[in-house]
Amino acid sequence: MNRGIFLNIIIFVFLLFSCKKEKNTYDIVTNVGDTVTINLDFMEGTGNYWNWSNRDDVKSNIDTINLQIISSNIDGGIGQYYWKYLTYKNSDCFLIFNTTIITIRL
Repeated sequence: MNRGIFLNIIIFVFLLFSCKKEKNTYDIVTNVGDTVTINLDFMEGTGNYWNWSNRDDVKSNIDTINLQIISSNIDGGIGQYYWKYLTYKNSDCFLIFNTTIITIRL
C-alpha cells in the first residue's frame, strides 16, 4: 500500500474517533413559541434528584412552563421528571442537567 494513502487513513480514523459529541448530548431544534418536553428518569430512594443547573444563563431564551415528577411509589423504582419548556427567542443554547444528592441529617 502506498505510504501516503496509509498515513491519510490513519489520520482520518484518528479524527473520526476523537471528534465525538459529549455523552448524553441531544440536539433539539425549535422555533419561537414552540414547547419541548424533556423526560429524565431517576432512581427513587437514593436521595438523587435532577437539577437544571444553567437556568439563569438561558432563561431569556427558554424557560420552564411546567415540571411534573411522577413517582413509581417503589423504593428503588424508576421515577420520572417531565420538564416542559417554552422557547422565547431563536438562539443556540444548552440546557444542562445534573443530579444532586439531598442529605437529611436527623
